[in-house]
Amino acid sequence: MLEKLLFCYEYSLIICCCKYGCFNATSRHEDIKDAMLSLVHMMRENTEKLERHEARERQLGEHLKKALAVLTKRTSTIESFKTELAKLDEKVIGIEQLISQVSD
Repeated sequence: MLEKLLFCYEYSLIICCCKYGCFNATSRHEDIKDAMLSLVHMMRENTEKLERHEARERQLGEHLKKALAVLTKRTSTIESFKTELAKLDEKVIGIEQLISQVSD
C-alpha cells in the first residue's frame, strides 16, 4: 500500500513539474526524494499516533472491564443483602404480631 501511495505521489509530482515547466532532472529527482521522505515521515508519525491511540483504547477497555466486574460483584452482594433484609423484616413482623397477641 505504501508503494502505491508513493507511486501516486511521485506521479502527481511529475505531472505538476511537467505542467509548470520545472522539469529539470536534478531538481525533479531532489523534489521527488524530498516529497517521498516527507511522506514517509508523515506516515510514521501517523502510525505512531495510531499505535498510541490503540494502546490507550486497550487500557481503557481493561479498566472498564475491571470496573464492570467490581460493579457486578457489588450488585450481587446488594441483592443478597436485600434478600436477607426481607427475611429479617418478615421475622420482625412475626415477632410484633406475637407481642401484640400476648399483650391483648
